Amino acid sequence: MRVSGKITHSFYCFLRVRGFDVSRLFELTSLEMEFLKDPSQWMNMNQVESLLNKLNHEYSAHFVDQDFLISVGHSCFELGAWGELDSVLKMKKTEPVFSNLPVFLSYFVSDGFLLTSERNEPGFLSFKCNLSSEEYPFVTEYLRAVLETLPVYTNKARAEVRWIRDYIQIKWEEENTQTSLFADSSDINIKPELLSDLRQFLEKVEKELYYQRQQIGEKNKEIRNLKDQLLMQGVPLPEDMTHLVQQMEQNIVELKSFLFSEKQEEELGVQPDLSSRLDSILTSLQQMKTILKIKF
Repeated sequence: MRVSGKITHSFYCFLRVRGFDVSRLFELTSLEMEFLKDPSQWMNMNQVESLLNKLNHEYSAHFVDQDFLISVGHSCFELGAWGELDSVLKMKKTEPVFSNLPVFLSYFVSDGFLLTSERNEPGFLSFKCNLSSEEYPFVTEYLRAVLETLPVYTNKARAEVRWIRDYIQIKWEEENTQTSLFADSSDINIKPELLSDLRQFLEKVEKELYYQRQQIGEKNKEIRNLKDQLLMQGVPLPEDMTHLVQQMEQNIVELKSFLFSEKQEEELGVQPDLSSRLDSILTSLQQMKTILKIKF
């Protein structure tokens, strides 16, 4: 599995806001500085877990009243370190955001992450997932603190979240009246229809991004399967095949960059462009299958 630069960027912003020397952060990992500071990048899970472990050891002594990792997770609303996701969340309706957890967590964990609902009751949810808190205690602890803070985006108190091995349990105050994210003011006159249209658009963008990430993940798996079969057969890649693989990978890189750019909410309206890029990847895969005479 891979994790999003939204996590590392959150720690970078948190330390900078608290007045720490952030240059120390880059001495603790072999990850590129540009990756750590870019919420749209994706990085190896083990490398990020190792970095969070070192950061916790380095800075935990400065936070005697609260755990360092929890402090960073609970600060997500104020930090605004998640790029486009912050804008989406802050325009949410007044209903709890826990109803869309698979989509939300897909912004942070990719490549095979699975979340299955077990119980869904008023003020209570439970899930099973394939990301264990025993194997990745630092990444999951940050995400647990983030989940506790999600109700803050709809002006409610934090939830109580437990992440025990592969089990996630969420409790929150259901009986409290949820207030709107938009304060009333006699100086501001915004039509309710406009806000409704904007929220619907943001939710559509959010779902489209989730779908496109799933598509990218599937194409990456197919490419890895093709490479694995070639290696197992001991067949060297011919020159035309090498060029084809490089072109496919370049298409995926461009597509990822397109999906996660800061202007994605505007560009996602150009659906033919997205469709043509995916078609290009599919065509390349078909050509590889034909050349190799491999059936899946």
